[in-house]
Amino acid sequence: MRLSTKQKIIKFLTPILLPIVKLYWKTFKPETFGVKVIIENDGKFLYVRNDYGHRSITFPGGSIEKGENAEQAAIREVKEEVGIILTNIKIVGSFTSTEEGKKDNITIFYGQSNTGNFILDHFEIAEAAWFTKDNLPKFSNLSKKIWDIFVECNF
Repeated sequence: MRLSTKQKIIKFLTPILLPIVKLYWKTFKPETFGVKVIIENDGKFLYVRNDYGHRSITFPGGSIEKGENAEQAAIREVKEEVGIILTNIKIVGSFTSTEEGKKDNITIFYGQSNTGNFILDHFEIAEAAWFTKDNLPKFSNLSKKIWDIFVECNF
């Protein structure tokens, strides 16, 4: 996938601007609302590694846009990031993280995929892969918390 000129500029500026954004978060502590989605296909779960920010292993997701509810955001983010149309989407839980300095309200969803194939949005996602419960990837603290909440729900 080829990046547009706008995407190339944003990708170039992100490492420069991210420290400024983080300073803003720590100073003003804005409140944000986002989603993360645990996707299952044939007993395997999808992780992604973002191509920006902390670049650690996490789950597909992102911000809730104006006029969207959390479920709509989850469906949109998964389709944009990995090209998967979710089935059987269910809310798992929610929590608030202040790990990055802002008040980040995260709603966690579980959804199924009818296929093991995915199409990465290379602007946002550097890599993705399926894993099993017996072979967990090295999650960030935030992603580990998301996974633990999911496991506690016994899906």
